[in-house]
Amino acid sequence: MSESRVIKVKGISLTVYPWTHRSGKTHWRFAWYSPDGKRRYTTKANQKQALISARDKAREINNQSYKLSELPQDTLRLVRDFLELSPTQDDLSLLRKWKSQKTSILQEVVEEYLEAKRSAGISEIYLMRLSQTLRKLVEELPEKTLQRVNLSTLEEWFLENYGEKAAKTRNNIRGTLVSFWKWARMRDLISDAITVPERLPTAKVKRKPPPTLPPEQGADLLKHCPPEYLPWLIMCGWGACRTEEVCPHPKSTKLPLAWEDFHWQKGVVIVRPETSKMGEKRIVPLNPVIESWLKDHAGRGPIVTVPPPSYSGGERSITSQLGKLIGGWKRNALRNSYISYRGAQIGLAKTAMEAGNSESECRRSYNDAVLELDAKKWFSLLRNP
Repeated sequence: MSESRVIKVKGISLTVYPWTHRSGKTHWRFAWYSPDGKRRYTTKANQKQALISARDKAREINNQSYKLSELPQDTLRLVRDFLELSPTQDDLSLLRKWKSQKTSILQEVVEEYLEAKRSAGISEIYLMRLSQTLRKLVEELPEKTLQRVNLSTLEEWFLENYGEKAAKTRNNIRGTLVSFWKWARMRDLISDAITVPERLPTAKVKRKPPPTLPPEQGADLLKHCPPEYLPWLIMCGWGACRTEEVCPHPKSTKLPLAWEDFHWQKGVVIVRPETSKMGEKRIVPLNPVIESWLKDHAGRGPIVTVPPPSYSGGERSITSQLGKLIGGWKRNALRNSYISYRGAQIGLAKTAMEAGNSESECRRSYNDAVLELDAKKWFSLLRNP
């Protein structure tokens, strides 16, 4: 194999060397430093291409250099003092890193983080929650640079805003902060081995039985639900779907469940990856409740064409109206009911496949031990002829 080659353009030297990919194939590459001080690599298929690219890069770097004779005297003295230290490229990289860490404006870093998340394709609902938490942080913290936020300041802000919230909520907010700080560390904006939010204590979550609707309440909901929202009610409570799979947020990139996903002759609903929250196709059986209430009304396109039901949309929201029938609306009660009742019939392993969760997650977060007799009643709430 050929040896390494050094390309020199005036004061700029780049070394082209052989590099073996994990596939076993040999390529050629060279390292260089970008203006922000980060070490970069350029890889080419053969040595000739790498040498040409290295020469072009060396010329580009050289053309970005300054003429010392044209610098102001104060700047020139600073350059001379710096050169007396015989700095390496690594030293320069560390200096730039220190400089960026010292001056990272919290608001700018937050906006950059949110834009990165948006570009990564996270859901609009999750992005909205991130924005609310992190922009609240920016508005209320006295420190305006990321590096000046210490544990005392962050803990005081955290307790003031979330100290009385449920343990799970506190842990979720802490997780949001930890993810943001770790992202900033990955971008070399901070260098803490353990970030400030990671030093916030985690709350101990006491498991509560998931809300499950008794069959009698399920019957009341079916009876009084407005026709335009009936497909949502049924597919969440009797079809293992999530609200965002049936009625995605208007800004979501997910496709809603459509009538074309109902395969009546085969007896299944196929939840497409483009619809599923987890991005994986799954198959849900068409049980008698779904068939009796929806089959005669099947059409084309999304099964719900009105705005999504809101869990916190005020007295006029559909969930608030239906909640009056059952002593208040309980979030996830429809899906919890499906998993609990279906699990009593066929076991949680198969139920988890229909619901798009792991068996352990269903057992931990959704399942509420119910009688098989009640499960039979739940799946017998047929529409009267």
